[in-house]
Amino acid sequence: DRPMVSGIDLHPWMAYAIFAPDGTTEFVSRRLDEAAVRAVVPGSDAVTVSSAHGKWRLRGYKGERGQTVVVGYDLAEMRQVVNDLLFSYASALPLVLVAAALGGRWVARRALAPVRELAEAASTVVPERLDRRVPEPEAHDEVRQLARALNGMLARLELSFTQTQRFAADASHELRTPLTIMRSEIEQLLHASEGAAAVEERLLSLQVEVSRLDRITEHLLLLARFDSGQVRPPQKRFDFSALVRAAAEDAELIAASQEITLTCEAGEPVEVEGDELLLRRLVLNLLDNAIRHNERGGRAECQLQRAEQEVRLHVRNTGPGVPESARGDLFQRFFRADPARGRGGHGLGLALCREIARSHRGEVELTPAENGWTQFTLRLPLRS
Repeated sequence: DRPMVSGIDLHPWMAYAIFAPDGTTEFVSRRLDEAAVRAVVPGSDAVTVSSAHGKWRLRGYKGERGQTVVVGYDLAEMRQVVNDLLFSYASALPLVLVAAALGGRWVARRALAPVRELAEAASTVVPERLDRRVPEPEAHDEVRQLARALNGMLARLELSFTQTQRFAADASHELRTPLTIMRSEIEQLLHASEGAAAVEERLLSLQVEVSRLDRITEHLLLLARFDSGQVRPPQKRFDFSALVRAAAEDAELIAASQEITLTCEAGEPVEVEGDELLLRRLVLNLLDNAIRHNERGGRAECQLQRAEQEVRLHVRNTGPGVPESARGDLFQRFFRADPARGRGGHGLGLALCREIARSHRGEVELTPAENGWTQFTLRLPLRS
C-alpha cells in the first residue's frame, strides 16, 4: 500500500510517522520502529536509525497544528535504486556515445557538404583549365561568400595567366622575323668581308649571339604553347632507341669541339608513343646540357634501359656538378645554377625537357650517380 500525507504520494521505499502535540501516536508506517522514530528531534539534521526493518534515514518536521511529522527512506532500497541507475547509465553510455558519434558525423557531413563540394571543384582547376569555376550555393551564407571569393581569385588568375601566355607567345613570334633577317644580313656581310679578319671575327660573334637569341625565342614559343595547352603529342609508335642513337651522333660533333668523350648505349629496340620531333629535342637538350656543363677533356654518357612498364634514359657527365642549394630550382625557367659559367645556356633547356616529358606522361629528374657524376634520368611509359 502507498499511504498519502497531505496529498503527497510516497514511494514504496519511503515511510513516515505522525505524532500529536501531546506526544500520542497518530500514525506510524509498518516498516518503522516507533521507539526509534520518537528519538528524532524536529528541526534537527537527518539521522540514521537502525531497526528490525533495516537502516533508515529520518528527519523530523513541525506541522501547522503542532504535530510532529517524521519522514524517512530505506537506505538499502535507496542504495539499490542508485545501483540500478548506475548500471542503467553504464549500460546505455556506449550506445549513447555511438549514437552521438554517428549523429555528430552525419550532422558534420551535412554541414560540411558545401565546403567539400568547393574543395572537389577547386581541385579540378589546373593551369590548362583556369576557366573552371566552383559552384555557388543558393543559401546566402559564409560558404557562398567563400565560393564567390574563390571564383573572383580564379578569374584574376586566368586573366593574368592568359596575358602572360599571350605576351610570351606574341613576343617570341615577333622576334623570329627580325632575328631571321639579322642572321641573313650577317651571312651576307661574312661573304662580302673579303677576308678582313677583324670584321669577320665580329660578324661571327654576332652570328653566335643571334643564333642564341633565336634558340631562346624558339624555346619561349614552345613553352608558351605548352602553357596554353596547344601541344598535343600524337600517339605515334616509333623506335626510341634509334632516336637516341641518332641524337647522340649529332651531339658527338659538339662534344668533339669541347674535347669531350661521348658514349651511348642504346642497342635494344624500344618502342614508345608520342611526338618524335619533340622527344628528339628533349634528348638533344639533355646531351647538350651534359656537354656544355662539363670540364674540358671530360666524359659524357647516355644509357637506355627498359623496365617493366617504362623506358629510362640516363644522361650523365663529369664536371663540377649541381650545387645542393640549386637542385630545387633546377627545372625553373631562366634558372642557372652558376650564371657566371659560360654564355651558351639560357636556363630554358631543362624546363622545356620537363614539359615535353610530362606531355608524354613521363618525367625528367636529377638522380643520384656513382663516382661523383651528374645524372639526369628521363622516364617514359612503354607503348600500350
